[in-house]
Amino acid sequence: MRRVLVLVVIALVAFQPVGVPVATAAPDDTIVRTTTLSLTPDEPGSVDATVSFDVPSNVGSLTTTVPDDASVTQTTGFERNDDGTYTWDGDGPAPQLTMSVQANRTGVGLRHVATDAADESMEAGYEFVDTGPWAMVSAPSMSTEWRYRGDKPSFETTLKVAGDGVAGERMAFLGPTTTYQRTAHGQTFTLVVPDGATLEPEPDAILDSLEAASASLRVDERDPRVTLFAVPTGIEWAAQGLAGDADAWVLADRPLDSPDNVWLHEYVHTRSDYRTTEDARWITEGTAEYYAALLSLEQGRIGFDEFERHLATGSNSRYESAVLSRPDTWTAGANYRKGALVFGNLDYRLRVTTDSTYAGADVLARMNGRDDRVSNSYLLDVVTEAGGQSTGDFLERYVTSDATAEVWTRHEHSEAFTRLPPRMVVDDDYTFEIAGPYRNTSVSSLPTLVVGETVTVNATVTNQGDVAGEYDLSFVVDDETVDSVVGALDAGESRTVDFTRTFEGPGTHEVRIEERRFDGIVEEPATPRITSLTVADRTISPGEAVEVGVTATNEADKPATSDVSIRLDGTTVSTWQPMLDAGETATKTRQVTIEEVGHHVIAVGDQRVDVAVGGETETTPGTTASTPGFTVGIGVVAILLSASYAMIRRE
Repeated sequence: MRRVLVLVVIALVAFQPVGVPVATAAPDDTIVRTTTLSLTPDEPGSVDATVSFDVPSNVGSLTTTVPDDASVTQTTGFERNDDGTYTWDGDGPAPQLTMSVQANRTGVGLRHVATDAADESMEAGYEFVDTGPWAMVSAPSMSTEWRYRGDKPSFETTLKVAGDGVAGERMAFLGPTTTYQRTAHGQTFTLVVPDGATLEPEPDAILDSLEAASASLRVDERDPRVTLFAVPTGIEWAAQGLAGDADAWVLADRPLDSPDNVWLHEYVHTRSDYRTTEDARWITEGTAEYYAALLSLEQGRIGFDEFERHLATGSNSRYESAVLSRPDTWTAGANYRKGALVFGNLDYRLRVTTDSTYAGADVLARMNGRDDRVSNSYLLDVVTEAGGQSTGDFLERYVTSDATAEVWTRHEHSEAFTRLPPRMVVDDDYTFEIAGPYRNTSVSSLPTLVVGETVTVNATVTNQGDVAGEYDLSFVVDDETVDSVVGALDAGESRTVDFTRTFEGPGTHEVRIEERRFDGIVEEPATPRITSLTVADRTISPGEAVEVGVTATNEADKPATSDVSIRLDGTTVSTWQPMLDAGETATKTRQVTIEEVGHHVIAVGDQRVDVAVGGETETTPGTTASTPGFTVGIGVVAILLSASYAMIRRE
């Protein structure tokens, strides 16, 4: 057979404010790259990064790049190539390299925010920085390629911190910290407060706001873990906050009770999983700015007057020549301010024209579900489909020209936003029905399954909105949609839906229903232990059948099975395949006919019992084998011989 050698390249591009999550898979068929960051206090501006690879056995070689500004100080298993990459040839120890990485990165962001848009400015500052005693950094940008035989390995990255500090998926703080956590709506929020930072809001207040936003913002994209770093002030930061994938940093002194809620602004970015073309780039910051203000209003942190004034900054004369679909026309903050005003109007118009059947969040959900880049034409198509031609025409006018929209009134807001659009919520409490040859049961948490078992997930979906709407729920296994259900619910109505999956092979699978994720672990069945072997009679006549009882016990925490052979003098005469749930015991009886006169051995596993055929000794029914090779019949003979020997001695 000709072996095929395959080359795979994974490119992890430079850190961007909005990115794509890294997929994960079972460890035994996954290349795992672990990056461990550590401070270098004597060299402010740089940190050490140790990058190690856990490589499956079918990978023949692996090559990695390093950042252009990195200096490699040590390698294990790697050889440097002429182009500056490093290759492991498949032999020797697991590949690893240590390098010094430039931590300081600058950028231009909206640093100063004021009600008067004329006071705002886009200035250069630090996006990431190492001060020596502490550092707020991003993971080094690297790409990896490998050659493999057989099944294609997947790729996973892990970010860690050596010593004090906390790592998210793409960002890390190095230095002493205090962390606060909250789990809600399928997300775990970690708030990281460095010792040198003075937090303006209370930690619980920040977590309360994030929890409420997680429930309210229904845009389909929820990361299971979100990490927010409250960075110290006193540094010339490029912006008030920065998000990347499921991580974000925010200036520690930023308030919650403000329409310019940076905590919520960056959280909205973590809920975005789309890429745009240039003519739709405005929507990234425009939506984050709008929903930060709207969610603050809904949470009672600001009043409508503050909300209205904040959106109205988008109509400031500073932005009057800005065309959202043309970034080259933007003045500082145009995509934030004018973008928020336009998207807010879109949200309002969708609610009014569809009687709250659709809202702006539905547009974001469609964008999150798109694999290709979101363009202005795609955006117009989605809006027209949901809100009709007039709504599409409205958006086109305010995106492709310098026309300026106005904020709706308090009364109009009350009319449009009081009724919630359809909000289909899947209850966190699932039931799992496990069916198969080992067990048929219903449980509240998914246990370890074994190959061949079928699991049915029962989920309850409720329309928590104020108008009727449709649901479309997907059952996703390892990023592949394997089942889906659609239906309609009136306001407040609930319905139980179910998804079924049979697992034919072992492995660890990520199972997802909408935004709820859990691991499905499938293993081969355990092997039960034979705990007892009995025969009904120890002495029988030739041609007579003896009843043999075999007891098997499953001592594992998962189902068990095996082929149990009942042997007569070493030859299999009967078989049994017990199917046992965890902790279960079963007994099976078989009839074994023995024709030949003499002593015979019946055995199962390491259990054995002797049976005499043709003897005249009285039988002892129900005897259990306890000492292999020693039987009642032989014991009687031994006693008679001993008695005869004693009589001879006396004579």
